[in-house]
Amino acid sequence: MTLTKSRLGFYPSLMEDFFTGFSPKSFQLNPQSPAINIKEVENGYEMELSAPGFSKNEIEVVIDENTLTVKASKERASDATTDQFKRREFVIAGFERNFELPDTVDQQKINVSYNNGLLEIQLPLKKESKSKLKRTLSIS
Repeated sequence: MTLTKSRLGFYPSLMEDFFTGFSPKSFQLNPQSPAINIKEVENGYEMELSAPGFSKNEIEVVIDENTLTVKASKERASDATTDQFKRREFVIAGFERNFELPDTVDQQKINVSYNNGLLEIQLPLKKESKSKLKRTLSIS
């Protein structure tokens, strides 16, 4: 029998390298967790969270200190339990995801939009932190 090593241990460290400041615990998923993309852009970060089947009134985005929490809940119709499915491949269920924000993010200027099942969150950097992120040093 051949033993295989799980790659899950590698995945968080890979994410730490690409998104320094975002906590690896942010990327731990359960089966109901929506997929997410985080990309670094010129003036900060952009997050895209796939949340089809929800209205924007069912989604809540909260910042508490340096933690960004995205929650969604779906009210079930009262007769949903009596439905007799012949085939059921998905269930729209609530979820909660937490992300530890880097100190460089300007929390006062975070912008959130939801369109066609995609929640987009813009995380701009603080003005003073831009110069600290990348600079070229002269060699003497």
